[in-house]
Amino acid sequence: MVFLVAGIFFSACNNPSDVEDNFNKENDLTDWEYPLKVGYEWGYNATHYDTIIDQVDRIDTNMVLTILDSTVVLDSNSNEQVVKFTNTPFWRNYNSYIYGKSDGVYICGTPNGNEKNEVKIINFPITKNDKFIGYERPFQWGIGNMNELSSGHFTEREVIALDTIITVKAGSFSCIQIRKTWEHDSYGTPFIDNMFFSSEVGLVKFEETRFVVNNNKVQKCYVQELVNYNIN
Repeated sequence: MVFLVAGIFFSACNNPSDVEDNFNKENDLTDWEYPLKVGYEWGYNATHYDTIIDQVDRIDTNMVLTILDSTVVLDSNSNEQVVKFTNTPFWRNYNSYIYGKSDGVYICGTPNGNEKNEVKIINFPITKNDKFIGYERPFQWGIGNMNELSSGHFTEREVIALDTIITVKAGSFSCIQIRKTWEHDSYGTPFIDNMFFSSEVGLVKFEETRFVVNNNKVQKCYVQELVNYNIN
């Protein structure tokens, strides 16, 4: 059963002490936690690529994500008590939300955290090759605005790996890898996002690529990597 442990972790286990052992399993994770607590903070660097000339366009540094507060609410979709954690956005002027339910971890980037606009980023139980579908709008990670409601898209997410090692400036972490595929309204070509989450620190790396049909090439668009964190 998924539960919240002292307001700190969203978990897919009944014994948090078993977390270190869960990566020995080949096909599923029965013990996995996403670290969430008021005051937790993560710092990221982001590299933007110019997809026309296929080179780095700019690098954003010191992108700080902070958990500001938490609120217990009755979720309108699942009819269960949910602890919603409010975090600062990277862009724009309103906060976004991250929270766990019995079936996974969700984010919501709307100003009021309306569940109609939520997106599941991790599905419980975490099983290799598991696929799940979600509807996503461009402001889900705290970007965009309410006028962009019409530019959403369906995304398919798949668990690619359960124990891949990702090394970034903040260190090396054992991560689950979740791949998202979607088509951008403006490009009309498939985009492939790879997200790497660690039960130790949360989001470690996010990489967005697009498949260029005319030259059969995968092209980087955006890479976000963890550079520091404070989750004590």
